[in-house]
This record gives sequence, structure tokens and C-alpha cells, in this order.
Amino acid sequence: MTLISKIGLPAAFSILLINLTGCGRAESSAVAAPAPPPPVTVASAIAGKVKDWDEFTGRFEAIEHVELRPRVSGYIERVAFVWPPTVHA
Repeated sequence: MTLISKIGLPAAFSILLINLTGCGRAESSAVAAPAPPPPVTVASAIAGKVKDWDEFTGRFEAIEHVELRPRVSGYIERVAFVWPPTVHA
């Protein structure tokens, strides 16, 4: 079955006519005047200090975890360091 036999001769002719009408358009010789620019409001800039901060809601967690295990058995009798240690570069 062809397209013409499926949708009929009038429908096929209408489709052809619609397609051909867009092909032969000539540009209009009269050029339209450009539109005037839209009205805008202008404000002066204010100089001053800006407090810069970030506010986050949520929970931060490290990507990797470390587990500390002793190499010997026994009990911890004392802690010989202060946490967090001060590191000087």
C-alpha cells in the first residue's frame, strides 16, 4: 500500500501543498523599524565590607576510617600524649 491509498488523495495533496508554501517565500522589502530599548532602572554601587560565610546543614564524615589496634595484649596504664598534638611545620 502506498501513502496515497492509505490516507487518501486529498490528504496527500494537502500535505504537499503545505510543504511547498514554505519553500517559495520571498523576504519582505519593507524593513521594520527596530524597537526602542526597554526602560531600565540604575542603582549606584555601595562600597563596604562583606561578611563571607558558608552555612552547611548536614553531617560531615570522613571518606576513609582508621582503626587502631595494639600489637600486644594488656591494659592501658597511662596516656603519654595530649590530644590533639601541636605540629609545627
